[in-house]
Amino acid sequence: MFLTALIAITPAGAQEKVDSATITKIRAEGLQRSQVMDVFDHLSFIAVGLPGFQAVQDYNNYDVRTHHTNMDTYERAGRRRAETSSGRRCNRALSCGHEGLCTKSG
Repeated sequence: MFLTALIAITPAGAQEKVDSATITKIRAEGLQRSQVMDVFDHLSFIAVGLPGFQAVQDYNNYDVRTHHTNMDTYERAGRRRAETSSGRRCNRALSCGHEGLCTKSG
């Protein structure tokens, strides 16, 4: 019943609006002006005024050559570290969004 009502009130072809100006800024920063080192993948977002989050990592037991590869697994991080990191990131993102703090300085 609920699904039928939802389908009835949803306009056909409804899509989320795309902020073309912001996408153009990000594309220009990443492809034309970026002087950011490859390992700091969040800085290009900060450069155009969007929030970027970087986790604090213990590099004593972390080989940077395996960053974002098949070696960067849940087992390597461990359950406690993964839960703590995701909770903190989620909390930060939610608080930024709700308060309008997702800016370069926020």
